[in-house]
Amino acid sequence: MKEKLKVFFLGFFSDNVAKKAEKGGLLLMFINFILALTVLFVATFTIETAAFYPRYASAENLKQTVDNLFRPSDRENAVTLYLSSDGYVLAKRGDGEYQSAVIVDTFLSEEDRLTYSAGGFNVVVDTREAGLYDDFIAYCQSDDGLKISYEEYLDLTELAKKSFTFKIEYTPNEVDLSNEKTAERKTYLSEHAQTELDALDEKLSSGELDEIGYNGQVWALYVKTYYPDLKEYETITGVPLLRNYYYHNYTLNGETDYLFVFNDSVIGSFTEKNGKVEEFYGFYQNFSVGEITDGESFIKTAYSASIKLNEYVAFMRMMRFLPIYMVMPIVVALIAYLIIKIGARERAGRFLPCLKVVATFIFWSSLISAAVTYILSFFVERSLIFMLLSSLFFVVMMVRGIIWMIGEITRLNSEKTISQPNEQENKNT
Repeated sequence: MKEKLKVFFLGFFSDNVAKKAEKGGLLLMFINFILALTVLFVATFTIETAAFYPRYASAENLKQTVDNLFRPSDRENAVTLYLSSDGYVLAKRGDGEYQSAVIVDTFLSEEDRLTYSAGGFNVVVDTREAGLYDDFIAYCQSDDGLKISYEEYLDLTELAKKSFTFKIEYTPNEVDLSNEKTAERKTYLSEHAQTELDALDEKLSSGELDEIGYNGQVWALYVKTYYPDLKEYETITGVPLLRNYYYHNYTLNGETDYLFVFNDSVIGSFTEKNGKVEEFYGFYQNFSVGEITDGESFIKTAYSASIKLNEYVAFMRMMRFLPIYMVMPIVVALIAYLIIKIGARERAGRFLPCLKVVATFIFWSSLISAAVTYILSFFVERSLIFMLLSSLFFVVMMVRGIIWMIGEITRLNSEKTISQPNEQENKNT
């Protein structure tokens, strides 16, 4: 056991110790691999998380905008958030009432921009529910840029329709789910989706859906029946959601300096001094129930609750990358085996012992790559940290393998040189 521990801990630093792994089983390789995966997993989300804070420290426009949000020069525009026990946030402006509404929007309001924005940084406080449907605008656009309404498109001939592409434009407004509008939609559905409408009516009468939920489901059915497939815009629901208005109209269109304060999350982006764009998410789990008025720690506290999300993202990346991680030591061992085979010829060993030796490098390669990645994380984009870590893991393992290859070839050729005079002497005798 003592010898195995020595191989495990010191094999990376000594060729002679690593070579002892040739006589062992594959358990050492398995343990090294599992520990290396653990190191890479922990390093991925901890480094990405830690790398955010020094970047945020230099985001002066974001910090000043948040400060303006909670403590503007005039108190009647001060925004206060209220975190309820169910984990959702309401907002009020000045001495107004807490509500689920758009309280601030510097994109659309010049007054809000003058009050809250610092250095052109945009902020939106929209505490409406995430699942609300968007009152989108449907239109069709021809190849030469002509725009017509979807209703006009339906009146075209089949030949004319071929030159148009269906598109939608999100609006900042939620769809009208009044009983009057719902009745109009039901009239259309009764002719085109009667079976599905009957199913919704059954849910309403049984109490499975309340009136608001029913009106919303009727709208969703109407959208899926009346319009072409909208999966291009909404992959999950197939029906445009109000929350995604911000994504399609701002994020997707290249906006970089913004902060969206929603009822369940905080989403932001800011440009660093070097021109790189930093994106982040935050949540309210680490806030106490009640009023949120401290702008100084608002972003840090919200971001600190995103660790679970970072862990999940890191885990999913690891799972997708797992086959590549499994191949890495095999590739290093194969390269080492072939080079040693060429350099030492008939005195070279077999592939499996070579793989066992390389396996002793796996764990320490992960530790070294994690340490180097942490240092480099101050200079590269956070989105590149995972690929940087994975690449360094292979590079460190490869470099250590090359050092071992050189030593092994030198040793084998040295043994061959010594043995040749002895063989010649025996023949003469």
